[in-house]
Formats: sequence, structure tokens, C-alpha cells
Amino acid sequence: MEGNIANLYRECWEKNVGSVPPELSDLERWIRVAKLWSAVEFLANARRNPESYSEQTMAHLVRELPGYVDGVSMV
Repeated sequence: MEGNIANLYRECWEKNVGSVPPELSDLERWIRVAKLWSAVEFLANARRNPESYSEQTMAHLVRELPGYVDGVSMV
């Protein structure tokens, strides 16, 4: 999904500005890193205030996060 988002952003940039700046070459990875950071912040907030967060959501994140981290390092 992040690759599709990055490609759409690059296409839009090319149409409106004309050339894609070099820093966008790693855009997919940075989108994944931002999502990972959001998940970590979510877990930290849930740790501080567990009654406000679904146990199912927490279990899902904890289960899926290691695979997502591996995906970030491979991109």
C-alpha cells in the first residue's frame, strides 16, 4: 500500500512541478517509517491509559508489528 501511495504522490509531483526531487526516491520507506512511529505512539498511549483501548486492537498491533518492522528495514 505504501508503494502505491508513494507512486501516486510522485505522479502528482511530476504533473504539477515537472520533476521529482531526489529525496522522494525513498518516499515509500519514509511512509512506512511514519506509520510505524504512529503505531509505537499508539501503543505507548495505550500503556498509559489501557482502559481507553480495545484489547483486541492492542493484541493485533503487538502481533503484526514485528513483521511490519521487518518490512521497513527491507524497503
